Amino acid sequence: MKLTIVLMLVIALIFPFCASAGFITVIGDVNADERPNTQLYKNLLGSSNNVLFSRLRYLGVDGIANLYYQLNVESVVIGSSTITQDILADVDLLVFNQFRRNNTLFYSQDELNVINSFAKSGGNLIVVAETQFDRHYDNINSFLSGVGSSIRFDGFSVESAIANAAKHPFTQDIATLAVSSFNMLTGEARFIPLAMAIRL
Repeated sequence: MKLTIVLMLVIALIFPFCASAGFITVIGDVNADERPNTQLYKNLLGSSNNVLFSRLRYLGVDGIANLYYQLNVESVVIGSSTITQDILADVDLLVFNQFRRNNTLFYSQDELNVINSFAKSGGNLIVVAETQFDRHYDNINSFLSGVGSSIRFDGFSVESAIANAAKHPFTQDIATLAVSSFNMLTGEARFIPLAMAIRL
């Protein structure tokens, strides 16, 4: 059943029988990386020791990168090259972002296939994206579809809010989530059978 709810964050959960699959976290607000949400990104990091920020534009994820540097994560890499299996060989967490006119989510079909396989094999993804322009939805949603997720952007920016955080391992020790304007999200990840929505 497809959920159509106003969301800032959709988190894909892992069932015990899909223990090898990773998770996809989609955040529809580029300002959500700021300090009030630090605990969320600590939780999403989990036990990851190697993080790759793909084609980082330092907009929407710079706070996450800085946090992971401060936490002395073994490897935090800012990448600009083509995504290949070799590049992802030692990566635990892969972070993407796009904001308005940035073309950072344009990846070749080969790259999308590699990212899809990475997540199916237990690698974790964070996608931070936001747009005020209808024409950019195709790019963002094509990327999400290409990496194996059924999460979709389907609404224009909604005004800022502070939301009570739903109870979930990723929101452990988080009372509220602070967001600026954000896009509506729907759906769940295709290869992970359950999605949890943090509702605004």
